[in-house]
Amino acid sequence: TVDLSQIHRVTLVVVVMFMVVGGSPGSTAGGVKTSTIAVVFLGVRAMLLGRDEVEVSGRTIAKEVVYKAISILAVFVTILVLGFLLLLAVEPDHDFEVLLFETVSAVATVGVSMGVTSKLSVLGKLIVTFLMFAGRIGPLTMALAVGVRGGPIALRYPEGNIMVG
Repeated sequence: TVDLSQIHRVTLVVVVMFMVVGGSPGSTAGGVKTSTIAVVFLGVRAMLLGRDEVEVSGRTIAKEVVYKAISILAVFVTILVLGFLLLLAVEPDHDFEVLLFETVSAVATVGVSMGVTSKLSVLGKLIVTFLMFAGRIGPLTMALAVGVRGGPIALRYPEGNIMVG
């Protein structure tokens, strides 16, 4: 076994990034999933190259798949950041890095700890429990469960331009 509380900061960041990415789809691994990250990166690449279509290996990825991948990543990051901020607020006696690690481990359903989970307050443990639950059911399912879905839209709005970046 490895005492994760003794690892170098750079190693900690790399482990956190791997936990966020997680495993491949169809596996029991948590995280965003490797294919979701790949689709997001391919979408960014297509945008930077000025292409309308996201392509890989001679195939075009459907826009709905790209939107879904971006949505999954956005909801995952939102849950992660909100959970981390809540933990920072209710657990001021614990280190930033340790709480970040615990938060990512919970949301990505990794199951590793730096040994602080048992030392959290009751509220801190409830936050970690919620993050584990949210990570297990998945970020998009979680967003759809709390979001309000309207019926089909019978009209189409004119396209508008918004300056970004």
